[in-house]
Amino acid sequence: MYIPIILIVSYTRIAKINVTFKFMSNTKKKIVVIGSSNTDMVIKSDRFPKPGETVLGGEFLMNPGGKGANQAVAVARLGGDVSFVCKVGADMFGKEAIAKYSEDHINVDHVSVSSEQPSGVALINIDHEGENCISVASGSNYCLSEEDINRAEPIIKNAAIVLLQLEIPIFTVTYAARMAKQYGAIVVLNPAPAPTETLPSELLSNVDVIIPNSTEIETITKRCVTDLKSAQDAIGEIISKGVKTVIVTLGSEGTIVFHGVAMVPAAWLFIDGLISIQERLPGDCRKRVSLRNLISLIT
Repeated sequence: MYIPIILIVSYTRIAKINVTFKFMSNTKKKIVVIGSSNTDMVIKSDRFPKPGETVLGGEFLMNPGGKGANQAVAVARLGGDVSFVCKVGADMFGKEAIAKYSEDHINVDHVSVSSEQPSGVALINIDHEGENCISVASGSNYCLSEEDINRAEPIIKNAAIVLLQLEIPIFTVTYAARMAKQYGAIVVLNPAPAPTETLPSELLSNVDVIIPNSTEIETITKRCVTDLKSAQDAIGEIISKGVKTVIVTLGSEGTIVFHGVAMVPAAWLFIDGLISIQERLPGDCRKRVSLRNLISLIT
């Protein structure tokens, strides 16, 4: 199966490397994203305010966001047949999010509305150097439940790939991964934000591809990752838990891809057919991917 790996820096900036994996033949073409939907409220200013200080003069932007939403939009804009499973609030942010997903030709049949919590919101400050600090109110994202996954079972059953992240409850992620694996989908996990606890063994055993950055792989494995060698050791531990493919983004150090029995830096060309990297990532994307590590795969 031929899979482009899409590293999403923002809604409009996408870098792509092309990788060929020897997965079992899968004639299904649909993609399901299960995850978070937020509204990003962004203020750009010269510097971050100090505690108790107000900084004036910043530019304000309000954009759709959330790791799940970013994946779904990227897949749709690349021509994928994608359905999005998420939960929004019964408020203006939820209504606007659903409308925007529909504009991008995303199937929103399984975007549900919470009567208990408002839509997720992220407050983002960006300084003149492009550094950011983010606070997130998860809201309705943490209401996405196993019952919601059960209602989405018909589309999961017909999916070639199911994409997951960690901005929804971990028990929901684990349940969705198990269902997707049961129906033969390729299960892809972006373990972001970095988990505060060890990921369940049941989750990892049902994941085909995991795509952490250096911080996330350290949290998952409890190993310090500073270079290629330490990343390889951490990857070996994840593989031992049943994951078949590990793609680690290391910022300016590049990207490491492990699949089957091979582990190589992504700038190399591995020519025996397991991995074929056809493009190098632009340097700017390598620098920013640790901050916006939103990765999706399409057929």
